[in-house]
Amino acid sequence: MNDLLKSIFAELGKLGGGSRTVAAIAGLALVVALGIGAWVARTPHFELLYGNLDEAENAKVQKALADAGIPYEASSPPGPYSVHVARDSRIEAIAAIGSAGALDPDKGGIPSASGGLASAFLAPTSSRRW
Repeated sequence: MNDLLKSIFAELGKLGGGSRTVAAIAGLALVVALGIGAWVARTPHFELLYGNLDEAENAKVQKALADAGIPYEASSPPGPYSVHVARDSRIEAIAAIGSAGALDPDKGGIPSASGGLASAFLAPTSSRRW
């Protein structure tokens, strides 16, 4: 490898002033392109996890993600809201939201200890939105 670098620098030393400037600009452009590529590869790419959430669902989803330590982005008010997570942590985010019960449907109707006739009025008041 050292022989290769020595020969490259020896050839660059033989170049004239204009050619040396062009070679330096090309080398600098290559270094900048590699740096930008590394930065883009390191930056997380956020994808939609859930959309069309109301205020309560949005708060529950964000709390579940924050408790699990999963980075996320949420839309600003007014609703409906959407939550985005990094592409590589999507499975963990779904698991965290499911285990926290953040999008479980709320039971509506008249609470009853025995079930009975009151259970006929129980219905989910919200639905999951994928």
